[in-house]
Amino acid sequence: MHGLFGSLLGVLTWWLLAPVRPMRAAGPSAPGPPTPGPLALIAIASALFVYLSCWALIRPPFQTPDEPQHHLRTASILLHPWFAGPSRFALDTRYVSPLTIHEPRPIAKLPFYPNERLTAEEIAQVKATPWNREWVLEPFERIYASYPTLFYLSAFAIAQPITEWLDVTPYQSSFVYRFVTAGMAALLWTAVYAMLRRTPGTRSIAAWLVALIVLNPMVAFVSSGVNPDAVSFPLSTLAILAVWRVLSHGDRRGQALAWLLAAALVKPSAGALFISIASGIAMLWLVRRWQRPLPGEKDQPVEDDHTWPALLVVFRAAIVAAWGFYLWSPLLFADQQGSHATLREYVVTRIRRAGSIAIEFWGRLGWLDYQIADGWYVLLYALVMTNVACVCWRPRRPLAFSGFVVFAGSVFVAFALTTMAGEFGYLTQAGYTLQGRYFVPAALGFFACVLWHRVPAARYALLAGVIAVNLLLAQRTVTRYYEDGWTGVRQALPFP
Repeated sequence: MHGLFGSLLGVLTWWLLAPVRPMRAAGPSAPGPPTPGPLALIAIASALFVYLSCWALIRPPFQTPDEPQHHLRTASILLHPWFAGPSRFALDTRYVSPLTIHEPRPIAKLPFYPNERLTAEEIAQVKATPWNREWVLEPFERIYASYPTLFYLSAFAIAQPITEWLDVTPYQSSFVYRFVTAGMAALLWTAVYAMLRRTPGTRSIAAWLVALIVLNPMVAFVSSGVNPDAVSFPLSTLAILAVWRVLSHGDRRGQALAWLLAAALVKPSAGALFISIASGIAMLWLVRRWQRPLPGEKDQPVEDDHTWPALLVVFRAAIVAAWGFYLWSPLLFADQQGSHATLREYVVTRIRRAGSIAIEFWGRLGWLDYQIADGWYVLLYALVMTNVACVCWRPRRPLAFSGFVVFAGSVFVAFALTTMAGEFGYLTQAGYTLQGRYFVPAALGFFACVLWHRVPAARYALLAGVIAVNLLLAQRTVTRYYEDGWTGVRQALPFP
């Protein structure tokens, strides 16, 4: 009832504090190739689903970051469909998998022990684990009790009926949930590609942006497990693009509001996203006031200023999300070891650990317990810097793309700073928790800045480096978890 009341109050506050102003005429759209048709989008979504499903199959169940806890929350979501008590939620004995709450030793021995691997006998033991419908389970204490439930409800609504219909084992059910999560991520990333193609400033590099983000091994690893990040990453990207549409054309405000709310009802990181998008809007407004057009841009049409409508959409989404959920379900970290470091000590620590965060952005997988040789990560950043040098040498000149890069790049920088500020704010409760993957929701701005040039060879080199790291980490994942390598993967397949 609190959630329903909060939602209604949020809508009322929205209309009282932010009345709708007349929409200004949208600026002319830049000519470009047509957006992909339905068959093309289906092909892209299918390819992405197959790619993420392959990543789901090369490791045992519940080896994605916090996957057991997220799976428990998903399986028990009917008991708390809107929100649970702070850091504590009840477990639904009808659907909870025995592989999560009472893990068999072959699964329990893996996290944080990179030298432990599954043998053929242990794989057979895990696959034979039966359901237990009669146990009595105590409530589970984790911060995920305070998370929004859109992802959990969606995954459960699709995966659990499939589990019941096919009458699968707990082992097979864990992969059903993974496939459903991968399917949702694939559809959302396809929507990102379609929106990039519809956006005049990004049409020419839409495929490049999606490829570099999705082929990032960290994104593939997280998106192929039961984890809200799988949908939070593309939803955040869609929210950024939708607000850019409002900012550059003044239309489709309802669509922007919907994507912002969807992102907010999946993960609390949306708070940082809202602040960052507002910062990006403000930065673009300042740049437009200060910059002078380059000689080749004097004759190009200047985009209309829709700063206020864009800020209005972000403000409305924040009001509705806060009153509908976050005011009634504050974050509370349970059983965490905090730190009382001063701001100066925190900054020094973050600078010292910057190299680790840089690696984690591309992929320190499992429970942050394995990676590939450091030289490969150095190569990636060398390729990134090469592309940055190309931006200085031969930047793209179209005004629409320049504005998008300023906006998206500012969002990325603001998101990184806001995320670290949030970590510092919770330092006494949770300690140092920042990981490289936390920056992925705003990675669109990072790659847009890197690709802001006209040197195809540099882009191809960066893409080749990302693909190489992806394949190497896939191979490393197999050898990390299975004693027999790819033979172990075949033995561990959930369906014969």
